[in-house]
Amino acid sequence: IKELVSNMINDPESVKAQTKGSQIMLGITIVDVTEEMSKQYSMPVGVYIREVAEFSAAERAGLMKGDIIVEFAGEAVTCADDLNAIKAKHSSGDVVSVKIDRNGKEVVLEIVLPQPTDVETQK
Repeated sequence: IKELVSNMINDPESVKAQTKGSQIMLGITIVDVTEEMSKQYSMPVGVYIREVAEFSAAERAGLMKGDIIVEFAGEAVTCADDLNAIKAKHSSGDVVSVKIDRNGKEVVLEIVLPQPTDVETQK
């Protein structure tokens, strides 16, 4: 966390590049499920949710630890970069569908995109 905050303060452009310009935080910690991992573990390619923050937009939508996001707002998600790029096209308050794989079953949830995360910084 210290590294992320330091980057936000000292190099905001790098953070913007990492999030593809999206400041909308869903409240999830994710890891990519690559093609290789998909074959090895019999799971779909997408974005695996490692953690869901309490009271976050993700939790309110019903996303859970272990879900794999395979589609967001009607667009395929194969990695975190895809998810961030799609989020960047939307605004807070938009309601978008999230297609997930939950224990081998396809589930579609609706998520209300939260306000962008504002971070006050002082050097």
